[in-house]
Amino acid sequence: MLIDSKCFSHPANLEIMARHVQTFKMLLQAKELAPFFEPDPKRNHRDYFNISSLEGAKRYVRDTALTTYHTCGAAAILPREKGVVVNEKLIMYSTKNLRTLDASIFPLILRGLHSIPILWLRKWKKSLRELNHKAICSLENRTA
Repeated sequence: MLIDSKCFSHPANLEIMARHVQTFKMLLQAKELAPFFEPDPKRNHRDYFNISSLEGAKRYVRDTALTTYHTCGAAAILPREKGVVVNEKLIMYSTKNLRTLDASIFPLILRGLHSIPILWLRKWKKSLRELNHKAICSLENRTA
C-alpha cells in the first residue's frame, strides 16, 4: 500500500526540493569534493540525468523522494466533525474494528523523539485490549 504524504502538494515545496537536488549535484562536481565521489557514478533512476533543468529535477524528486520520519497527525484523534479518521477507541471511522496505533494519531507534531509517547501508546493498547476482552466476556456471559 502506498501512502501519499502530500509532501509536494504545494508547488513551492516541490520547487525548493528540486533546486536543492540541483545544488547538491553542483556541489558534488566541485573540485574540493571531487576526491570523495566517483566522477560519473551510475544512478539507479533515469531522471537523475535530467536534473539540470528545473522540470527534470522536479520529475526526479516526485519519482524518488521518500519520507524518513514518521508522520504525526495524519490520523489524529479529534471530533469527527474536524474531518479526522480515528475515534477515541482508535477505531477508524467507517469501519467496524480496524484500529490504528502509531504516531499518526497524535493531533500535534512532536518536537522531539517519538519514543516516549509511542511507549505510552503501547501501554494504552494493552489496556484497550483488556477492556475489549472484558466487554466480549461480559457479552458472552449475558447471551449464555
